Amino acid sequence: MTLSSDWNLCSAAAINKEHWAFAVAVMVRQEAPVCPSSQIPPHCESVCFRFHQNNQTAQSNVTECISATIKLARETTAPELVLELDTSVEKYDRQDLYEHSRNLRMHASFRYELLPRHTEPGLWVADAVAWCFARGGSWRRQLGATLVSVRDI
Repeated sequence: MTLSSDWNLCSAAAINKEHWAFAVAVMVRQEAPVCPSSQIPPHCESVCFRFHQNNQTAQSNVTECISATIKLARETTAPELVLELDTSVEKYDRQDLYEHSRNLRMHASFRYELLPRHTEPGLWVADAVAWCFARGGSWRRQLGATLVSVRDI
């Protein structure tokens, strides 16, 4: 999967009842039309990262998700990563984004943003994919070709 500079990478996370955590990164074309229905738009591709929590703290789970998503951004040459802004942990998220970007030697033009969910359509898509994947069964099957990869971390 190789993205051109007209794609953004958005990420969300979910946890299922078996305590598996899922981080979903969704690649969304920057100029794609907003889909008014509840369906996942066809101009999206998603990658799901899954790992068992093993009684980790919530923040360490978020750190795992951010790390995996930044690695995907590097792999796909995505120019930007957008995460949902949670003001209660914004300081930690920014610190993780900075450290993982620096450790992976991301290109100087790589950007990351923390935005309120209603300001970036890709965030609701990532959230919907994460929820469907965590629910499993028919919900996961409905993702169809939108889900291009599942990776264990």
